[in-house]
Amino acid sequence: MLTSVGSGSAAILWKEEGVGEKWALVEVGRPRGCRIVAILGEAREIEGERFRWRYPWTEAAIDGDPGSDTFGRYIALEEGLSSKGAGGEEDPSRWAINRFESHHSDVPEEEPEGTDGFGGLRSLFVPGQLEPLDPAGYCPRKAAVPMLRPILKGVAIEMVAERDTRGGTVWAFQALNGMELVEFDVPVWLYV
Repeated sequence: MLTSVGSGSAAILWKEEGVGEKWALVEVGRPRGCRIVAILGEAREIEGERFRWRYPWTEAAIDGDPGSDTFGRYIALEEGLSSKGAGGEEDPSRWAINRFESHHSDVPEEEPEGTDGFGGLRSLFVPGQLEPLDPAGYCPRKAAVPMLRPILKGVAIEMVAERDTRGGTVWAFQALNGMELVEFDVPVWLYV
């Protein structure tokens, strides 16, 4: 016999309508803690930092209405949590951060010791993509350099509430960023 309660290690994810003996889908194991599913809004660049963004968000759940156009997709919950303040306006202090972006934010000025922010990937040379400057075939010091891009608007992620060093709440998630290869003049030390 399953009953709904405020705590415990089994969450009732779905059950048949009605009372009495009914089928149910339960989640058994570690409790969820403070995780929620959210849909991200348009990323906002963190001023003065490279490859770091903050994200407005809205709590979401999977649409369970078989007659809906969005059946089986994550949709925003009207009465759910969000990064909006009491007046309905976006509150930047509630915007979420992507943990994966934190260790990509530093781009070294000189050759780094050990592994740099791209996991050792410094530049990619794309044969035939760069035009020679003279008949001898000399190519300028150019390479395709990976540049991180923000998580796209509308992506559903699992988010947690954490404490920062000042005791405030920080909403955080982990999602792999897209990468774009951009042609750049690169310093000599980047050449392999």
